[in-house]
Amino acid sequence: MAVGHGLRVLALGVVALGAAAGSSWYGLQQQKQAAVAAGDLALYEAAQGRTPLVLTSNTSALEGEVELGSVSGSLVADRQLRVPRQLADGRKGYDLWLALSYTPGEGDASEAGEFVIVNRGWISEAASADPAKLAITASETQLAGYWVPLPLASEQEVSREFCLETTWPKTLANPLPSFGDMKCLFNSQQIAQGLLMLNTDLGDGLDRDWLGQRRAVVKGYQTGSYAGFGGAALALLLWLGFAIFGRPRAAPAAAASATAATPAGDAAAPSKGHHPHAPLGKIQR
Repeated sequence: MAVGHGLRVLALGVVALGAAAGSSWYGLQQQKQAAVAAGDLALYEAAQGRTPLVLTSNTSALEGEVELGSVSGSLVADRQLRVPRQLADGRKGYDLWLALSYTPGEGDASEAGEFVIVNRGWISEAASADPAKLAITASETQLAGYWVPLPLASEQEVSREFCLETTWPKTLANPLPSFGDMKCLFNSQQIAQGLLMLNTDLGDGLDRDWLGQRRAVVKGYQTGSYAGFGGAALALLLWLGFAIFGRPRAAPAAAASATAATPAGDAAAPSKGHHPHAPLGKIQR
């Protein structure tokens, strides 16, 4: 019995160690992602105390930095991009990107018709199918928000054929479009190298809580790391509990005989002449 229990403990130990290793690896990955997301959140929080940049089509966002920016111009309302993004709570949807035709200020050498790309905000997958939800006024406006970099290129560049399609809005497959994609899609080389994450209230009901979204991402990764490390500890504790308390009990000793054998000499043998049923004190002759 002890040998069988030992083999079971060994087998379950291998399983428990494998489960603990897998859970620990998951926890570490989630911890790393939480650190990256926390760094991204810190950039947005630090930008809030800075003076906004006045954006033009010649302005470039610096890699690894987030600034505040503002720009005047007209949104090109009939050309919008749906860029896929899933929120931390699991809801699927899109960020709506569109171009703002930049209006040069006094003494500015830029020409009208140059563009700054704007992220209007996040919209759910279902709502994005309603044209009324995408509608926006194309009038002259002043916009402000976070000015963030765009990658110069991506592994999944949009095709020239897709850029030339006249059907809008366009839905991208790549959640991280590049600066090159923007020049292709909006058919212009005069585009600011960056993205304005809009803070201005346009009354369109889109989610522009960029800080809140990022805090939720950090919290989600942190919860995942706790779950991973907790799962590893639980697997080892269950195995240890089985090893200690799962040991089979010893089989009970065989029941003693109902009448134990009497040792010789402990009881006097009856007299030869005494009948077992005779009254005491009488001897049968």
